[in-house]
Amino acid sequence: QGDKSADTLYLTEAVLKFLTGEMAHTLLTGIEAQSYRVNTWRTDYNLPAITNLVNPVVLERSIYDYAAIPSFDRQITNQTVSAYAQEQVAVTDYLKLRAGIRLDHAEIKDDGWQGATKTQRTIEMARDLISYQIGAVLQPWKPVSFYGGYSEGRFMSIQTESTALAVEPEKSSQIELGKKLNLFKDKLQTNLAFFRTTRENYYVTDAAGVVSPVGKRLTDGIELDIMGNPLKGLWLTLSSAFYDASIKSTERVSGVNTEGKAPQYVPEYTGNFWITYELQSGILKGLGFGGGPTVKSGLYVDALNLLRVPGYIVADAVLFYKRQNWQLQANFRNLTNEVYFATPTFSGALPGEPFNFTISVKARL
Repeated sequence: QGDKSADTLYLTEAVLKFLTGEMAHTLLTGIEAQSYRVNTWRTDYNLPAITNLVNPVVLERSIYDYAAIPSFDRQITNQTVSAYAQEQVAVTDYLKLRAGIRLDHAEIKDDGWQGATKTQRTIEMARDLISYQIGAVLQPWKPVSFYGGYSEGRFMSIQTESTALAVEPEKSSQIELGKKLNLFKDKLQTNLAFFRTTRENYYVTDAAGVVSPVGKRLTDGIELDIMGNPLKGLWLTLSSAFYDASIKSTERVSGVNTEGKAPQYVPEYTGNFWITYELQSGILKGLGFGGGPTVKSGLYVDALNLLRVPGYIVADAVLFYKRQNWQLQANFRNLTNEVYFATPTFSGALPGEPFNFTISVKARL
């Protein structure tokens, strides 16, 4: 099994700035053309089931002792031409508006065979898709600004795990409201945002590895970012996010109703805190150090919520020495050699990095 792909992308953009009366305009326009091709093939094997997960018995036999079950062998091509434009208007010093639109014309072909009988089939489709966004920023006082926006997106999902591509585009929408606050001459910067996002027609994988484009979900979230420089040489950064997500699909996955369950790969919360300090005087001026933890809650890796990857806390650190035109730095990852799982898959998860470090030198000539 495997994938072999080739991708060509052409992009041209232009920015135009002009005035109409007292209003300042910034107009961005662009044209994009993409050609994508992937050859993908899969073969399964009817391996014996493990009946006891606590005390598994795995037969030590070669894979050649089992009969191969052909799944598919296909070539997928996608030719897309796009045009987009976005304008930002400074109505006054306190109010800015923006709006943008994107048009995509996609021609997609999925050609090959699928199934144990190697049934030949060809799926061809052409879709015209429209995505757009609107937003505004209100700044009644220089240190404080309020912002809000709404966006809708459409695109054809090209992936190689399902036996055939979906003929309907994936859809998304988001509404966001937030506030930025800068105090003490920008030594304290905060950003608080509330958002609601929806996704429809996305691919989901159940515990048996079956992939189907029946996904529909709603996510409410809060993001909080704080950056501070309370003392010369001292920097603090805190980033956190909390998510309340649920599946809204009414279709059944492997015969089970998934409505109300947690979506795949969406944690309940994530966050990290980082602090660094650099000496500002003396013979060790330029010497700095810092570190902090990264936190992530557990998450489900299947639409049926049968497989869950546990959360983790991992601590990293940095040590550096800066001079006028060069810098020596050492980064230390996973200081406590924590065993954790960073990359979930439909059948489990891949472990994260154990304790390791890198040393780098930068010079400016």
